Amino acid sequence: AMADADKEGHVLNQLGIVQYLMSSYDAAQDSQAHSLRIYERLQNHRGRANALADLGMVLRQTGDYEAAARNQTEALEIYRQLGDTYGQANSLRDLGIIHSVRGDYSTAAQYQSEAYELYKQLGDRLHQAYALNEIGYIHRLVGALAAAEEAHKEALELYHELGDRFGEANSLRQLGSTQRVKGDDPASAMELEEQALAIYQDLNSRDGEANALSELGVVQDITGNSGSAISSFRRALVLFREIGDRWGEAETLNN
Repeated sequence: AMADADKEGHVLNQLGIVQYLMSSYDAAQDSQAHSLRIYERLQNHRGRANALADLGMVLRQTGDYEAAARNQTEALEIYRQLGDTYGQANSLRDLGIIHSVRGDYSTAAQYQSEAYELYKQLGDRLHQAYALNEIGYIHRLVGALAAAEEAHKEALELYHELGDRFGEANSLRQLGSTQRVKGDDPASAMELEEQALAIYQDLNSRDGEANALSELGVVQDITGNSGSAISSFRRALVLFREIGDRWGEAETLNN
């Protein structure tokens, strides 16, 4: 019976991850919470940490940052006790994202750098690239634009070597945003966003497409194409609403 319950916990956890990747956040939250309850009952520490971490990701995506941070911190503690470097790195990375969204950039940078070092130690280039994009994003927010550009270019190179097109699109989009903030070459910013958008559409990533459209709208607006900008914002808004991304929706409405 315990083995069956353990299997059920695992299946629910995996199902929750798939639902999260499909942007079905409410369903993902239910699956992870159910998985967590099973693992708690079985006193399966690793399973519990995984469910807490994955639940934290879902909560972050739906804008419940406090609960997300609480779950992720608890997961991090368990991973540390288990000596699970990979689990620690993932939780640190996610805590970095939560803090950056909440505007606590120095803490966010610290978490992302710790995560990056652990991924490096593990030889995990994919997650190194992911952490580099997050570090670049934080640099951009605090105005360290040269450092931001460097981090995103390094991430782009890693994703390119790995043949990860989604990662490439994310890096191109972030580079475009950095270019836009630099302000000296809006045409290049627009080109980078359009490249990212084309890849997202090719991969059928609604989330990526919405973010790229929102960013493209800002660049179009700056360069005086207000008609195109409004059209990009409208398309982004429809996508954000479809996937239930409230943060993206609010950002787009602000624009």
